[in-house]
Amino acid sequence: NGSVTVRAVSNCSMSSIRTLTVKYAACPSGFTSNTNPIVKGVQMVGGTPAITVAPVMVGVSPTIDIKIFPNPTTSNFNLQVITANQDAINVRVLDAQGRLLNVITVSPYQSVNIGADLKSGIYIIEARQGKSVKTIRVVKF
Repeated sequence: NGSVTVRAVSNCSMSSIRTLTVKYAACPSGFTSNTNPIVKGVQMVGGTPAITVAPVMVGVSPTIDIKIFPNPTTSNFNLQVITANQDAINVRVLDAQGRLLNVITVSPYQSVNIGADLKSGIYIIEARQGKSVKTIRVVKF
């Protein structure tokens, strides 16, 4: 439970501050919640809109982990995805603004070199296997 406060800012002006109260329903035991809740309803609380959301319930799924080294680097990164699941893993390379630069498919525990073609900067590496997603930030000098 909490509130979200936002203000739009541009080179010309700023908007007024808007605050919205968010309430999560409790999770039953044995389940985990993902980050995409379902909105159950909106009601007014003291003149302020309040959203009640329910977490999307998913069974406990296998997790994945990413090993990337060296980080930071001046040349390329060694990438290895560690997971118990044997399905293929889709790896996306994104720049700091979230633009997609490259997509590769790797197998669990396979080591690959990535980033030799990248310029100096900050990048996000996202590994996705089924519903499991893991991201890590890397830096190239």
